[in-house]
Amino acid sequence: MPPQNSQQNGTPPAPTWTGAQETEATHVSAGYRDALSFVLVPRTSLQFDPPDATAVHKLGSPSELLIEVPIRGKAVNFEPGVTLPCELSWLVQHGTGSPLGAPVGNAVMKVDANGRFEILVDGKTPSVDIIGQKLINQGALGYSVTPKFPHAEASDFPPSIRFNNPCAITTKKPEGAKVRIGELVTFTPHFGSVLNKADLELRVVELDEGSGEVPSASGRYAFSHRWAPAGFYIFRSNSSVDWAIGFTDDTCERFADVGDEEEGSYEFGWELWGRSRPDAPQTLLVEDKELLKLPKPQLEELRVEYDESWEGTWEVHGKIAGVSPRAHLQLDVAVVEPATPPPVGPTPLLAPLPLRAPATAPSASEDKRTPTVRVQLGSDGVFEAQVGERHWGFNPATSAATPKHRGYAIISLVAATREGKPGPMQPYLDFDENKYSPFKEDKLSWDVDAPWVCSEEATTLSTRPPKPTRRKRGVSVAPAPGPEVGDQKTPIVFEDMWLDIVAWEGLVPYMYLDTKGNVTVGAGNLLATIEPTTPGDKLAAKTHPFQNMDAGRAATPQEITEAYNKVKAMPAKLFYTEYAQRPKIALTDAYSKQLAKERYEKEFLPAVKRGFPDFETYPRAARRGILDVTYNVGPSVPTSWPKLIAAVKARNWTMAAVECRTQPQNKEDTRNEWRKELFLYAAKIDWKKPGA
Repeated sequence: MPPQNSQQNGTPPAPTWTGAQETEATHVSAGYRDALSFVLVPRTSLQFDPPDATAVHKLGSPSELLIEVPIRGKAVNFEPGVTLPCELSWLVQHGTGSPLGAPVGNAVMKVDANGRFEILVDGKTPSVDIIGQKLINQGALGYSVTPKFPHAEASDFPPSIRFNNPCAITTKKPEGAKVRIGELVTFTPHFGSVLNKADLELRVVELDEGSGEVPSASGRYAFSHRWAPAGFYIFRSNSSVDWAIGFTDDTCERFADVGDEEEGSYEFGWELWGRSRPDAPQTLLVEDKELLKLPKPQLEELRVEYDESWEGTWEVHGKIAGVSPRAHLQLDVAVVEPATPPPVGPTPLLAPLPLRAPATAPSASEDKRTPTVRVQLGSDGVFEAQVGERHWGFNPATSAATPKHRGYAIISLVAATREGKPGPMQPYLDFDENKYSPFKEDKLSWDVDAPWVCSEEATTLSTRPPKPTRRKRGVSVAPAPGPEVGDQKTPIVFEDMWLDIVAWEGLVPYMYLDTKGNVTVGAGNLLATIEPTTPGDKLAAKTHPFQNMDAGRAATPQEITEAYNKVKAMPAKLFYTEYAQRPKIALTDAYSKQLAKERYEKEFLPAVKRGFPDFETYPRAARRGILDVTYNVGPSVPTSWPKLIAAVKARNWTMAAVECRTQPQNKEDTRNEWRKELFLYAAKIDWKKPGA
């Protein structure tokens, strides 16, 4: 019999144990005064049946995109007749790497009277989505089941059900000197027959990853092509698709939207997205981020000469390199004649003043601009244009006494036209802005969105504003992706979070002050000191490989110190670009990204996973919101924000949308609103929240 408590303790006597209870109990003596009793609970487990033969056959040679996969077996030490909610994940393995888990919502485990179990999803046999779960090319499928029962552990059926659904795109692209704007790239699809029932979309994207680039806020792609689903293979065209580099299609009529500010080269990649049904979210199936890298077209020459002839008054000469002859690129050309400067000298005292200027007399203080003519770039990149009034024969007004004619040419690219108006030149043409000035609103400019470029004569004939120490448009990046972007059930990798990080933290290569007055660089990396206090101290400016971008060399320790002190002495809460210095002491974009990756993988992500053990089961939108708060505030968030912690652990995403607010940087900062949308979207689609 179990030992009895001493009556002197004043506690009631322990209950009498039955024989069965006696065998299931362990009694631990707690000194001479008391004893503790523990009931042993048998360990539960699941023993899976071999994969269903029909499912194995269908996965090996599928004719539909959704395939039922029965999951049955023996439930060990579970109460017969019980139905328990459970966590179900498909395990998809490609190659020799670790399998990727894809959680499935609303799964239950039903145990019959004989201890046999079956997994049901929404009351039906689980179905695997070939597109949604990325069962493409060669690989194997398995599954993992975790009953929601005290101390129940996950039971895995290792990936062993083979599948082979070819899904690839090969490219034929120019090589060497022929990698230039307007040349053709051919995309040839290689899809298994079942993928002909999927809705597939090819997207060519320009990768805006540089801190010196301002991508488009529209979210459009350089080029896209859709292969619509078809019930029968013969009714679907999987033919090759051509794309002219840098344009929206193969006709070279319109430049692709590569952003409002593009540095000296383009980096193009392609993505293949798909979905199995119209109401399903798109899944990224395959991609290539290194499709092409090529320089922008280069303006090598642009000048104008005064030459009266029957073809016009001005003759414009120019050359643009880096454009394919097949592009047949067109330019709009005009000439600006600056206003004649007023005569210098004393005014005669008795000179009569006219009562009224003639109605047709041009103002001497206004620039004249000739009508625009359109010309085509030659196969060698050379173009010529005759603009201005035509002259027939000898002009008696022209003599040695006639003042020298003054003018400069302006050009615009027709393919850059947007909404019927000349579009910005900087994204599509590389030129020396000190020699060839941008032209905007009828005057010389430094603006990156200027729709015209002037010939070399302009800077000597017209006044140009001083060159700013910073770009007028400032540092800008692509908007953060919306809450629905990405597969909500798959792991988040750094490349996914990088898009969120740079959207809100920015990618500033030089030192600046954050809203609290701290010296910062890159994607929000704090620089607390100049000198490192420990080896590899990432909070010290001199630990990082700063470059003197103006001199094209590594920055000296003295230059780093001077740049740090100049920024530190400035007021906080200025726009990023107010902190730009000359010389430009900055980090490369590649290093800034690598620095952010190290902090994300070694600091922020581990802190989040420690604070939220179920983190990987949350919808992607919720995980992005949690990571964003942590990156914004610091790794202490998962342990020091009690209201947010409670909401997240309860999967109460509506409350998390309220408790995730941080201090905005300025009145225009919409980061809190974006983060709120992430959590609200998670509340709509969470397959594991209570009551789902």
